Amino acid sequence: MCTFPFPSPLHPSQSFFLYVGVSCGGNKLLWNLSEPASSLLTLVPVTVWSKFVGCCSQGLCTMGGQPSTFTESQHTTEVAALGRPFQLGMLYDCRNDSLIPGVTLWDNKQLQRNTSVEPRVTTEFKVTTSDSIEEKANALKVSGSLKLSMLAGLVDVSGSAKYFEDTKKSCRQSRVTLQYHRTTKYEHLTMGRPGRGAKSRPNVFGDNAATHVVTAVLYGADAYFVFDREVSPEEDQLEVERNAELIFNKQAEGGAALEMSDDEKKAVEQFRCTFHGDFRLTTNPTSFDEAVRVYSDLPKLLGEDAEHAVPLRVWLYPIDKLISQAAGVQREISNNIVTYSSEIIENLLMTEMKCNDLLKEAAARTFPKLEQKIEVLKKNCHQYKIELMQKLGRIIPSVRRGAEEEDALAQILKMHEKSPFNSKALSRWIQNKERESEAVKSILVELQEMGVEAVGNPGSLLFNLDTVVCFTFTSIDQPDVFLSKLSRYLTPSALEETSEEFSNVEDEIAEWITDDVMHEMRKELNIFTDLKKHSEGRSTKFIVSSKQDESQSGSCIFVYQKESNVAARFVPPVKLKTPSSVRASEDSLSVKTDTSCMTTEDCRVEYRMEEMMEWSSVPVRKGQPVVTLPNLKPNTEYEIRILAVGMLGYTVEGEIVKMKTLEKSNQHIAKSVKGDPQKATLLQQGRLSIYSLNLKTEGSQVFFKKDFCKPTSHKENKTIMLLGATGSGKTTLINGMVNYMLGVQWNDDFRFKLINEVTSKTQAESQTSEVTAYQLHHQEGFQVPYSVTIIDTPGFGDTRGIRKDREIIEKIREFFSNPNGLLTIDAVCFVVQSALARLTQTQKYVFDSILSIFGKDIANNIIVMITFADGQAPPVLEALKTADIPCAKTQDGSIQHFKFNNSALFVSSEASDDFNFDRMFWKMGNASMKTFFDHLNKMESKSLQLTNEVLKERKILEITICSMQKLINTGLLKLHEIKATSIALQQHKCLMEANKDFEYEVDEPRTKKIDNEPETYVTNCLKCNFTCHYPCLISNDADKEDCAVMENGSCTICPGKCNWDLHHNVPYRFEVEIVKKKDTYHDLKKRYEAALGKKMNAEKIMQQLGREYKEVQENVFITSDKVNSCLNRLQAIALRPDPLSTPEYIEMLIESEKQECKPGYQARIAELREVKKHAELVQRMATGGPPDTKKRKVEQAQQKKCGLFSDMSKWFGLK
Repeated sequence: MCTFPFPSPLHPSQSFFLYVGVSCGGNKLLWNLSEPASSLLTLVPVTVWSKFVGCCSQGLCTMGGQPSTFTESQHTTEVAALGRPFQLGMLYDCRNDSLIPGVTLWDNKQLQRNTSVEPRVTTEFKVTTSDSIEEKANALKVSGSLKLSMLAGLVDVSGSAKYFEDTKKSCRQSRVTLQYHRTTKYEHLTMGRPGRGAKSRPNVFGDNAATHVVTAVLYGADAYFVFDREVSPEEDQLEVERNAELIFNKQAEGGAALEMSDDEKKAVEQFRCTFHGDFRLTTNPTSFDEAVRVYSDLPKLLGEDAEHAVPLRVWLYPIDKLISQAAGVQREISNNIVTYSSEIIENLLMTEMKCNDLLKEAAARTFPKLEQKIEVLKKNCHQYKIELMQKLGRIIPSVRRGAEEEDALAQILKMHEKSPFNSKALSRWIQNKERESEAVKSILVELQEMGVEAVGNPGSLLFNLDTVVCFTFTSIDQPDVFLSKLSRYLTPSALEETSEEFSNVEDEIAEWITDDVMHEMRKELNIFTDLKKHSEGRSTKFIVSSKQDESQSGSCIFVYQKESNVAARFVPPVKLKTPSSVRASEDSLSVKTDTSCMTTEDCRVEYRMEEMMEWSSVPVRKGQPVVTLPNLKPNTEYEIRILAVGMLGYTVEGEIVKMKTLEKSNQHIAKSVKGDPQKATLLQQGRLSIYSLNLKTEGSQVFFKKDFCKPTSHKENKTIMLLGATGSGKTTLINGMVNYMLGVQWNDDFRFKLINEVTSKTQAESQTSEVTAYQLHHQEGFQVPYSVTIIDTPGFGDTRGIRKDREIIEKIREFFSNPNGLLTIDAVCFVVQSALARLTQTQKYVFDSILSIFGKDIANNIIVMITFADGQAPPVLEALKTADIPCAKTQDGSIQHFKFNNSALFVSSEASDDFNFDRMFWKMGNASMKTFFDHLNKMESKSLQLTNEVLKERKILEITICSMQKLINTGLLKLHEIKATSIALQQHKCLMEANKDFEYEVDEPRTKKIDNEPETYVTNCLKCNFTCHYPCLISNDADKEDCAVMENGSCTICPGKCNWDLHHNVPYRFEVEIVKKKDTYHDLKKRYEAALGKKMNAEKIMQQLGREYKEVQENVFITSDKVNSCLNRLQAIALRPDPLSTPEYIEMLIESEKQECKPGYQARIAELREVKKHAELVQRMATGGPPDTKKRKVEQAQQKKCGLFSDMSKWFGLK
């Protein structure tokens, strides 16, 4: 034992420092011990040597002894080296955690004399499964302050510290890390007066670049073996990591010689290895086996004397404790800031990982738009992370040196929370996309199992296919407002926007995956599967794609067809209601159906006897309430169901019901009708008695509706319209139809008439004066299995001229547009005489007039009814073919027609000639009727919507032209007034300057009343004293709202555009006549001053006249635009152009009238000439009309002083 007394006197509060060296086995160890001054030190070493004992106060030696080591001072800071080249005496700046290269506080001689080296040989290993920033920082033993510098990019790490930057790329990536830690030696400074040598190097502190000096270094080496593997969805990631952790722990403890089981080998073989270490390896390990071999050799790689060891830990002492003029650390950043910064970076890294996972999913790999969205988020997050780190890196040193407050860092983090990159928003977007990806993936898997391929552009397949059916995800491609805001936030311009612009941005994240949407997507998938099973063929391909469609969330089915440029959305027909029995007969069943579903393209009622396997079917037309199943067996039970057929023949079957036919009975309906005075009235008694069918009439000003019998069943109804020239035989044909329907036979001694002709009219005049709808309700015993509506129309082209034809067209228009009128039509029957081998101009006019009524969609429902036919080919067919009459065609391309000869209709069988020609014609007619009605049963109904639009446009055009003619006349009158006034003012200029009055003559328009023609009506505005519509079909003032010139309750023609109730039907109409009038300058001036309320002179009067004319001129332009609009629309939708819209055509009609000289031809020629004026005006509109409004305004602006009236007058051909 050796006892060393301390020098005296010692102050009790002083500390003493004793350095004692002990030699043990050749190793010299140096202890530095301190105790209170009142104590003694007792040691028992093998060999003891003492250099000196001294006391020190405030860190400086006062008695020639050594100071305490810097590492044990309360001011000393321990930090991780992180691969940086630390040496004793080097300077360090804790404000930005950087070394001051090439500079030491003491010179090399002082450092060598005062450096002590101690062996510190330790070895540790640890296996971890965490990859968080916090866990990595703990593994590297990085303090909070240094961790913040690393996150801010202030520290460049190397060697094993690169482990800090190695983050997982996927959340499905299992990671197990084996950490190897070895220390070798510990160096520290032992100098007595540390500040003395530093004062001789004043340049070290000149710029306050350093805050600390390195006073101790712990050497050794670290290594991190990072093992990664992808985990499949079927595996438990935590279980995989737990098992791997056990295996790696066992191998680290037992070494390479430890044997592993087959299961353990299989488990570790799936891991790939990444090495981060301070050791120099020839090649880095990539597998588990290579990593084990490298791990075993690590101690050797440091060298025999650990010459390859690197700094692991360093101790820093503040320079300002040694040298007063040195820079000092002002403050440390709070742990809250460090922790929150770490959490933000961690969340951004996690977002990037989840983006990587989403990019690997089938949804993103299949649909580029989804992949692009994920890539955008990933890219923006990465850019934002870098910018955030840069912001922190700029502020952190300033806060540490005291140049800025810590609030500056807090403000950055606060701005992050308000940014669209906050964790809540990113998490919500990612979760939404994960749900979206999973939902899409589940459907893609099923589609791929069916052999359905993904195609980016479905339309491109139509070069080799007729039809492409595409299961389309409609919400994947929708714009992402959230991503747009992310990208905008990163732009320089976002600095100028307020934080409110990006607050609550998570509310704008579109979330279209809901339970309801998924349910609907599953339904669409089932429909798509059924379509593929039944519709796929050589010309049809089934694919999957994505296309935005805001009308349908989730998905839908689009059908691309070669003949169409637009993809049609496939909507399956709904399951129709079960048919119910309406009526049963011996050979038919009538069932009630509901086919109102818009997605049903076709509908069929199927039926069969119970014992039969095959089904028979009857087509059902749109809107057909009752369907009759024909040709059934009496007293037989049938199974009945209704099928809804959609696009591509997709069929939905209804429930089966059972119905039974009645027992067979014989009934002759014709005789029962003849014998019932409520149904028929005798017109003519004789060998062949003629009966008129009793009809219930519902009349109106426009058309009549006449019903035969009451409906006894809900039979399907067929509607036909008969049109033709006067004398073509429409009335007789209709009567023939009625006799056939009622089952009248040749030998019967009676006939029926539905239409009783007015014999007072000549054959040159139409026997039918009104549009009449005859409703023939189906009765038991009818020869046709449905009800029939026959629409009879007046004949075109009679001797009363074009005005009468236009009245007919107007009546048809009113008939079609009437709320109680027709919505659909089955057949438009064009009645023509067989003998017309060639069409005259008048006959061609009749044909074109009829065809111009209808829309283009009616063409296939127009059939030709040929009257006065014999057994030969009707010559009229060639004439119709030459005239290119649009109508239905047969399969061989010929005109669909039916031949009739009704000459024997009202001939008694008893009075027939010996050759029985009448009987033959009766049979021919009966056969033709059967063929016609059978064909009618198969025809599809057509909507009259387009036809109504054609008629409406023609009426608007006619009225607009009349209005325009009046406007032109008004403009010309105003032009003449200006001219006369201008000449008068010029001639009397001297009198005006002398303020003297003078007289001149002008033309003045005056309205006069003209009596209407008999049985014609008019619509006059009594407020404007203006005739708005003549002739008009509406006589009752209370119904004037329905007049053709009314629109939205107001008149479109009268100058005041007055309300409809200011218009009346009166016995006269207004017309304008020109009269000569004497006027004086003073009177003219007074009128304008009174009207305008200001003083007027000659120049101002002329300007006012010009403005008035401009108003008229502008109205003409507006009206001309309306005319052009009508013409363009009619060209697009009308089956034929109006024959009276072509001046050349009208001129041929005039010449034809002159040559034929039929009674009344002069009046008809006068009418044609009036019509020709209108046609010439229309022709100018269509070919050389005024420019459109925009162009006109530009021209007016460029030509401020152009002539007001000359161009207008010249254009209308009025000069």
